[in-house]
Amino acid sequence: MDVTVVGKIYHCKPGDKMIIPGNTVHEAVVGSDGCVFYWSERIEGH
Repeated sequence: MDVTVVGKIYHCKPGDKMIIPGNTVHEAVVGSDGCVFYWSERIEGH
C-alpha cells in the first residue's frame, strides 16, 4: 500500500505501521495484494 501524507509517498510493506495525526491530509492506494488491516480511530476531545 502506498500512503501519501502531506504530499510525501510512503511505500508500506507487510508489518509496517504508520501513525498519522488527525486533520492531516493523506490518502492510500492499495495494490493488487490488498490490505489486510487498516485502523482508524477518533479520540474524543481531540
